[in-house]
Amino acid sequence: MKKTPARILAVAIAILLALSLSACGDSFESAMTRAVSEMQDVESLHMDMVMGIDMSLSADGQTLEMPISMDMSMDTINEPLTARATMNMNVMQQPVSVEYYVERSGEGYMMYANMDGGGWEAAAVDETELGQFSAVEGVEFYLQCASAFEKVGEEEVRGATASRYDGEIPADMLSEALERSGAYDMFESLGVSGESTDGLTSGMGLSIYLDNETGLPVRYVMDMTDLMREMMDTTLSAVGAGDAMSWEVGEASVSVTLSDFNGIDAIEIPDYARGA
Repeated sequence: MKKTPARILAVAIAILLALSLSACGDSFESAMTRAVSEMQDVESLHMDMVMGIDMSLSADGQTLEMPISMDMSMDTINEPLTARATMNMNVMQQPVSVEYYVERSGEGYMMYANMDGGGWEAAAVDETELGQFSAVEGVEFYLQCASAFEKVGEEEVRGATASRYDGEIPADMLSEALERSGAYDMFESLGVSGESTDGLTSGMGLSIYLDNETGLPVRYVMDMTDLMREMMDTTLSAVGAGDAMSWEVGEASVSVTLSDFNGIDAIEIPDYARGA
């Protein structure tokens, strides 16, 4: 059972927390230190994710449009770790919808998922696989990922003013970052192997938005455009098709908005899901 969407969302929280200690410049370091402090008191939150990849494949004078879009809405409670989510994905005009729950069961965890209304499936999940759901997991790794971040302005996020800080995850950290996020699963659906990140020179742009009043991280936006272009070109070259075919990537991005901090009291798992 795929866990990609949840892991992609959860890695956003890990990145937001992790960047604090590796910031360049007193302003960002101070802001992120406050954000980390505020996040210690967050026991639940809501996350909305929007992903879009605009690309096409050309060969023999023909062009195949291959747009990918995904939106996901997710509630999480930290202790005990519990989550519910709905996801809608469209790959080349083929829609897919998934509803799922995660809960602790004995010494481990259970995940219940229903794809396109086809019935619920249950699967035991090891705790190590669910670490990315936690806002504090993965921090040690992501501390190594941040290069210089600087404030570029202020924008409105969900009706409140937030300061925006821009930076980049460097190329030499991408492979592990993508593996931890679960993004490799998405790339594999496009025929791109994990080895495609070897030797990449493109970094991955990251924008972080901190609420001016509460200090909490309320949005992050990841720009994967240059990364996707290089990965696709590398994949074609690896199979000897670099001269006959070409990828065009117009834009590739992921945006995650966080809200309803400590506003989720409980997540009820319905019996029909547990009965899978």
